[in-house]
Amino acid sequence: MTPNDNAYIALNMVPGIGAVLVRNMVASLGSPEAVRHATAADFARMPGVGRARAEAFAEALSSVDEAAEIRRAESSRVRLVTFADPA
Repeated sequence: MTPNDNAYIALNMVPGIGAVLVRNMVASLGSPEAVRHATAADFARMPGVGRARAEAFAEALSSVDEAAEIRRAESSRVRLVTFADPA
């Protein structure tokens, strides 16, 4: 998996961040990895994300362990699919 794949997995583990918001965030910050490491201030500057949601996203992302999620999937022989995967 690439760093961007890992970032997509992390973003999908955060409550309140759905597919449309992920795409908008990536468009705003340039890459899934940039969104993964964004601050509350970065999120708050995005259209439709207020200060409270921005802080909640930043806090949630600081505790997400996408590596553990990837390991669980691999041990269950599950293939994780992200937006970057071909349709």
